[in-house]
Amino acid sequence: SDLELKGLQDLAEGGQGCEQILKRLAETIRVGTEFMERPLRISQSIVRLHPGAVRLRPLIDLVLKEVYLPPGCRISCQIDEECLLYVEEELTRAAFYNVTVNALKAMAEKGEGCGVLEITSSMGDSRVQVVFEDSGVGMDRAQVEAARTGFVRTAGGTGFGVLLAMVLVEAQGGEFDIQSTKGVGTRVTIKLPKEKGQA
Repeated sequence: SDLELKGLQDLAEGGQGCEQILKRLAETIRVGTEFMERPLRISQSIVRLHPGAVRLRPLIDLVLKEVYLPPGCRISCQIDEECLLYVEEELTRAAFYNVTVNALKAMAEKGEGCGVLEITSSMGDSRVQVVFEDSGVGMDRAQVEAARTGFVRTAGGTGFGVLLAMVLVEAQGGEFDIQSTKGVGTRVTIKLPKEKGQA
C-alpha cells in the first residue's frame, strides 16, 4: 500500500518510527502467509470424507454449549427434532461453530442489549436448510466479499470464520450463502445433504 511504501522510504532514510514500520510489515507478512496456508490445511484435511447420519438438533445443542454467550445476548433455536443430515459430523460442527461465534461477536459489538441470534431449520427433498440470523453490526457488500475470502480484519485479529465455514460446508456438497446489511445484521443460510430415506 502507499502507507507501507512511505514507511519503507522513511526506514531507508533513517526517519522516526522505524520500529513501528517494521512491526506493521511483519504483521502484514504474517497475515498474508496465514491467509494462503490456512485454507490449504483445511482442504488437505478433508480429502477423504466419511459422512453418516447425524441428528441436527443435538449437533446444534453441542455447538451452543461450546460458545461464549455475551451478556444481554439471546439465542432462539427452532430446529426439527427429527431432522437427520448426511454429513461428516466434526466438519459440520466446526462450520456451525464458526458461524455462531461470528454472529455472537457481531451482536456484542453492536451493544444495545446485544440482540437475538435465531437458528432455524427446514427440510427439502434432498437437503436440510439451516439459517443463522443475527441482529449484530452487519456488513456492507465489500465486507461480505472480504469475509468470503477470509482476508478481513476484526477486533480479535484476522477473521477466517466465514471462509472456514464455507469451505467445510461446500466440501460436503453443501451450499453456503451470506446476506448482510450494515447496522441491521447478518443472515447465513447453509444447505446440507439430508439422510437418505428421510421423509
